[in-house]
Amino acid sequence: MVDGEAHAALEKRLAEFFNSPIALIFNSGYDANVGFFSCVPQPEDVIVYDEYLHASVHDWMKASRVEKTRRIPFKNNSVDNLRRVPLGVRKMLKEKSAEPGGDTSSVFVSVEALYSMDGTIAPLTAICDALEELFPAGNAYLIVDEAHSAGIYGHQGRGQVAQLALEHRVLVRLVTFGKALGATGAVLLTNELIRDYLIHHARPFMFTTSLSNSNIIAADASFDLLMDGTGERQSARMHRESEEVDGAWKGTTYWRQLCTVQPDGQE
Repeated sequence: MVDGEAHAALEKRLAEFFNSPIALIFNSGYDANVGFFSCVPQPEDVIVYDEYLHASVHDWMKASRVEKTRRIPFKNNSVDNLRRVPLGVRKMLKEKSAEPGGDTSSVFVSVEALYSMDGTIAPLTAICDALEELFPAGNAYLIVDEAHSAGIYGHQGRGQVAQLALEHRVLVRLVTFGKALGATGAVLLTNELIRDYLIHHARPFMFTTSLSNSNIIAADASFDLLMDGTGERQSARMHRESEEVDGAWKGTTYWRQLCTVQPDGQE
């Protein structure tokens, strides 16, 4: 048994905190990723994704109803490469629009705000601009995974999307509780239509036990720390120490050797 009121209260709080129409809590970021992409994209849709996306993304793509030829990667954080990808996508959609009934396809573009393995940050504003320019009909939707950026970027740890004031230009944000927040679970920040669809069709949401009341309380307490300024002080310290380590690392002989480009065939 779970306390539904506690879950609903936290979802309401998170929607307000992240300036989102609505929020839906999942047991983990993995479940949220698989849940969304295994049921929301339809067979005629297209998924465009950054090549460095998390392993869960590749799992949900396999589970989705979108065929492999309509799942297209682009080079990590390369807006130029992303701009070239939609040329083929628009050709697909144009061919579809010639069929009876026209085209109602959507293009879902999936990125991470911060890529954990390389520590690179996605150019979210430039990506939004490119999608709005290339798809003026408004049928391209950005999904941003903030698993590694929430809690350490933006005012009170609201993440990169909020820091750049892109809340209304991003269809879905994923925030996990298990990284900077030190708790368990995740939340999808989206609109009411998608939330209701996920509740009735996302298998990782439907066929599992909900987070326990203690998990919800722990996550709620983490957001208390974000809102009272504790999180910002800790993240500021983390950024300072990261810069110190980065500076020290770049002064090593190993770093200089790593960055030295050797001609082919030479060591």
